Amino acid sequence: MNRRTDISVVVCTYNRADLLERALQSLVIQQCPPGLEYEIIVVDDGSTDRTAEVVREAKRCTDRRVVYIRENGRGISAVRNTGVHAARSEWIAFTDDDQIAEPTWLWNLWFAQAKASAQCVGGARTLELPEKVLQSLPRQTRLILGEIPCAGDLEPCTRDSLLCTGNLLLKKDIIQKVGGFDESLTQGGEDTELLMRLRGAGVTCWFTPHAVVRHIIPPYRLESGYLTWAATRGGDCFAVRDVREWGRWKATMTAVARVGQAAMIHFPRLAWHRLLGHDAEYVAGKCRCVRAIAYAKRVVAVILAGNSTAKQSTANVIEFRGERQMFDRAAG
Repeated sequence: MNRRTDISVVVCTYNRADLLERALQSLVIQQCPPGLEYEIIVVDDGSTDRTAEVVREAKRCTDRRVVYIRENGRGISAVRNTGVHAARSEWIAFTDDDQIAEPTWLWNLWFAQAKASAQCVGGARTLELPEKVLQSLPRQTRLILGEIPCAGDLEPCTRDSLLCTGNLLLKKDIIQKVGGFDESLTQGGEDTELLMRLRGAGVTCWFTPHAVVRHIIPPYRLESGYLTWAATRGGDCFAVRDVREWGRWKATMTAVARVGQAAMIHFPRLAWHRLLGHDAEYVAGKCRCVRAIAYAKRVVAVILAGNSTAKQSTANVIEFRGERQMFDRAAG
């Protein structure tokens, strides 16, 4: 007999079996109120490691429905759409393969959407790091690593609120209504762009600090090379959103302002921190600068290409699927 399912939890993955194992362990033991049922859908974008084995083990550890779908390297937006299509629930919760969900994560998302009568709710994300390391990181670095502070209360989001598909609950029909994730975006930023279209369709997104996931931070993500790469990707992705939402003129003015701010404020501070040997602040300043430059380069590339869906200008630099091969020497 098929069990009624209230929420489909979608996890997209690629060659992160060890991380995925921890993520699934946290998902199969979610503490939900009586009557709230959920399934787990894992969409594998062509992994060559033991991802399938990890999912099979998770299925053996729970009576929840666990679905494994294999794709063939179509990219993050496409595999998210595959997960949406496979979901048999009215509600879809997205989380990532490098995150650990707190035991009441799903319950708190569900409670928030019911309390706010919301169609879209996002939660907080902490960094899985020793407290001493965490306290040593500047705010900019923590944001680049994906931190979404557990602050405030249940409240509607602004355009610049830190929501992402690492911690998001939304109705399946509103995703389908706006056309799903844009599959031309293969380098990331697909969640930011989707949220932009939801806002345009009149959907109010909400934030709750009580639905928490912990973002696993491997050692290589604390290195300067990774952080500047991530900042570059962030600048590129936000430029995509702004050109599409604001148009070329306003995005161009924003790009000029960002580069000017980097030149007049961030770069002098960067040089000062370098002179004083403040390594953490130096890296954070460098990230601010490269993010502004990546934003401007993307806007210029779109204008020269004559459309807002031009292929990402720095694709060779910010290859999304190759992150571990680029930075994780321990992974080979």
